[in-house]
Amino acid sequence: MGEARRTYFSTKGITRLLLLVAVFASTFTSTEIASSAQLYKVRIGEIGKTDLFFVGHKAFKYTERGYNSYYGANLYLIPCVKAEDSDCIESLSYRVSNSQEWKKAELDSSWKIPANGVPMVGSDKGSPSAMFVIRNLVATPPDPENNYPASGATSVWKVSQTGHDSNFRLFLNFNLSGTNPDPKSEKILWKEFTTQVLPISGYFPHSDGIPSGRADNSFGNIAGLKVKVRVGILKQILNGWVHSRTTNPEISYGVDSASGEFVDFSGTPLSVPTAEAVMDETQYLAAWEKPYMKSYLKQWGLRLSDLTVNPGGGGMWASTSGIEQGELKMWSAYEPYWSKTAASISSLWKISGEGNLNLQKFNSSECVSEGKIDGILATNATQYSPTPPTFVESSQELSYQLAAPHFKDANEEFKGTYSLVISEKLAHCIWGKSLTNASARVSILNSDGKSSVVSQSLNKRSGFYYFDVNGFGFSAPTIRIKLTQDAVVDSPTPKIAIASAKKMATITCVKGKLSKKITALKPACPTGYKKK
Repeated sequence: MGEARRTYFSTKGITRLLLLVAVFASTFTSTEIASSAQLYKVRIGEIGKTDLFFVGHKAFKYTERGYNSYYGANLYLIPCVKAEDSDCIESLSYRVSNSQEWKKAELDSSWKIPANGVPMVGSDKGSPSAMFVIRNLVATPPDPENNYPASGATSVWKVSQTGHDSNFRLFLNFNLSGTNPDPKSEKILWKEFTTQVLPISGYFPHSDGIPSGRADNSFGNIAGLKVKVRVGILKQILNGWVHSRTTNPEISYGVDSASGEFVDFSGTPLSVPTAEAVMDETQYLAAWEKPYMKSYLKQWGLRLSDLTVNPGGGGMWASTSGIEQGELKMWSAYEPYWSKTAASISSLWKISGEGNLNLQKFNSSECVSEGKIDGILATNATQYSPTPPTFVESSQELSYQLAAPHFKDANEEFKGTYSLVISEKLAHCIWGKSLTNASARVSILNSDGKSSVVSQSLNKRSGFYYFDVNGFGFSAPTIRIKLTQDAVVDSPTPKIAIASAKKMATITCVKGKLSKKITALKPACPTGYKKK
């Protein structure tokens, strides 16, 4: 309730990262359940703005059929029209595979919000089947006095040379959500932003409603996307830490002499698995007896009996649900029952933030920049914390948790990606100002007890340090990254690699006329053989 939408679009182990980072991943098992038993299914994955076309609205109160409702502000930024426009989308750019050239997508203006608006539909209290129109949603002009930029709907963009037909479009949502702290004032306080690009096939611009299409689970040949927005009011929410569903995330700030300040968000789309746990009733209810889960019930005023109303219901929790102080509590509660294989895979490009999220004690003006983003966390893991990493004082490490199924499908292991971007100002607060000769030392401890180590150059671009860890399996228990004194590389492109830095050596062993080549970290000849 609260958005106008047409649902044609379908999208749809714990790994710990320690930075100075460690990643711990567990092996996931699913329990066999007798076919006669009642099954309970729980999923964790990407939900929400992944499959909907939206029209925004300002905050308002509504009374209908004897009860009151409050609708917080839920805006969608519109493309810029004039040079002096602020807090708007200046452009959407993309690049195709095997090319570094950024192409500008073309705004598709074939659909506009109807003059009489788009109905916001709700239901009577306690009666989901009794539907009625709450109000018609229309575009709203900027209202700087009350913190509102201009708002409209999801914007639609055309692209070419991406391997799609002429009815393919990119839907761009740049959403702001907020509330009125003072009920006597209309001034809004922004709480969260999300910018997301959706690949849509079969696009059709209905004149009497919202556009239709179906979510394409592939971006085709699109290898990178960049959203450029002008910022004014937006600086109130575009700050602190943000989290991203991209690989190679980058952020840059600039000032245009005509249009003012802007920020670019860019990255590569990635695939995110949905995890599924299957249990019988005893197992399901036992999970909810764990301390965190019981407190979660209490928080929402629920009882255990409420959870058995829809046993096979395939309850879906968001990727950032059930997390407490960075710990993936809900995932742990269902730990024995997660399937090793993903239930589905979603292709995503998404960046979100809640503003003013700071890294524990590093929240002074010496460490953070007002009106600017301090850090980005990006991963393809099913579940992750949307908050900054936890700083471990004793080891000077940043600790972070991830979780995902072990396999992408029956034949392919799911490989993890994790990127951390930290502003130069914050990095100096965490690790000191002498980062001129720093590099990231990555160690991987496999489940069989063997380890590999690599020193990774610490890349710095446009005032940010970039750490990238790719290719780890969610059965690998530990990854750690520590800073050592080597060299910082100012590089226009990210260097991404996880490999063994302990070089393998090869020796030749002989026994009479027989010879063998032995390759290992510390090769030794078998019994009876001598090194040649």
